[in-house]
Amino acid sequence: MSPKKEKAWVFASIVAGFTILIIVVCGEIGLRFVLRQGLVTAIQPTNRYIFLREYRPDQILEIQPTYRYVSESDGLTAKRVRLAVDGDGFIGGAQRYETPDGTIAFLGGSTTECLYLDEDKRFPSVVASLLGEKRGWHVRAINAGTSGGNALHSINKLINVVAPKKPQVVVFMHAINDLTTLAYFGSYWNADRRGNLVVIEYGEGSFPYMLKLFAKRYVPGYFSMAMVVSDYLNQKVDDEFVFDREMFNANLQREERLVNLFSQQLVLFVHVTRAIGATPVLMTQANRIENNDPFVRDLFRRTRPGLDYDRWVKVYARFNEEIRRVAAIEHIDLVDLARTIPGTKEYAYDPVHLTERGSVAVAGEIVKILDRVVPDTKR
Repeated sequence: MSPKKEKAWVFASIVAGFTILIIVVCGEIGLRFVLRQGLVTAIQPTNRYIFLREYRPDQILEIQPTYRYVSESDGLTAKRVRLAVDGDGFIGGAQRYETPDGTIAFLGGSTTECLYLDEDKRFPSVVASLLGEKRGWHVRAINAGTSGGNALHSINKLINVVAPKKPQVVVFMHAINDLTTLAYFGSYWNADRRGNLVVIEYGEGSFPYMLKLFAKRYVPGYFSMAMVVSDYLNQKVDDEFVFDREMFNANLQREERLVNLFSQQLVLFVHVTRAIGATPVLMTQANRIENNDPFVRDLFRRTRPGLDYDRWVKVYARFNEEIRRVAAIEHIDLVDLARTIPGTKEYAYDPVHLTERGSVAVAGEIVKILDRVVPDTKR
C-alpha cells in the first residue's frame, strides 16, 4: 500500500469510528427519551455478604504450629501434621463412606478442629472409629470446627453446609471464642471482621493485597519463609485486640448480659438442629481455666496485661454452667467435658486446646452419650 493510500485508509477509519460513536451516543439519548417511563435503572449490587468461616475447600497440605504458638503452649511441639479439607470445607481425618450407616456433625472452634493433632487423633475422627467398632457401622464424622469461630459462626455453617449432609446428631461445643468476642466487642454483631458475619468487601484491589496474593500463589516458598522469619522475630506476642482492650474489663462487668447473649445462641442451635431433623447434643469445654491453673494465669497476665483475669475466669465458668442449664431446660443430652476431663497439661497444652491424650479421652466421653442417642438402624 502506497503512503498516500495508507493515509487515506487511516483517515477513513477515524471518520468511520467517530461516525459510529456519534450514532451510538445519539441512539442512547433517543432511547432514554422514548423509554423514559420504563427505563431500567442500574442498581448497584451490594458489597456486603455473609461470611462462612471455613478453610478453602479441596486442599491437602502439611502444617505446623508457629514459633509464637508453641511459645504460648505448655508442651506442644512444632511437628508437622497433615491437614485435608474436603469439598465441603470440613476437616478430614475420618473414613469417608458413600452410604454411611450414621453421620455425626461436630461444630465448634479450634477446640473442635484439633488442628495440630494427627488426623486420626482429632476427636471427631476417634468418635467415628470407636462408635463404628462398637456398632459395626460405617460412621461418617463431619469435623466442621474452625479456629476463631464462635457459636454464631457455627449456626451459620449448620444451616448452609452441615444441614444438606443430613446428620443424625449434631454436637456443639463453644465457650472461649464467644467469651472473647463478647468481652472485647460486647456483641456478636460488631464491626470487627474476626467476629462479625456481615462482611463489607473492600481493599481487594489494593496493591498490598495483590502483592500478597501473588506471593502466596506464585512464590509460596519465599512467602512462607518471610512469615517464619517475621514470626520468629516477633515471639513476644502483642495483644491481637490491642485497640479494643479498654472495653474488655467494662464488658466483663456486664456478666449477665454476656451470659444471656451466649445463651441465645445455644437455644438457637438447639432449635435449628431439631428443625433440620437432627438430634442436638451440647458439650461444655474441657479446660485448664476453671481450676486456676498457674500456667494459664501467667499466660493471660503476660499476653493481656491490665485485663481482669479473675473476672474472665468467673465469666468463662458461667458460660460452661449456662451450657448445662440450657441442656437441662431443652431436655437434650450433655457431654460435660469441663467436669470429666482433667484440667492438666496431660490433657490440654494451653487453656483449652487438647493434647492427643485429651482428644482420645474426649472421644470416649462423647461415645458414651452417642451410643445411647444414636438409634441403631441395623437392628
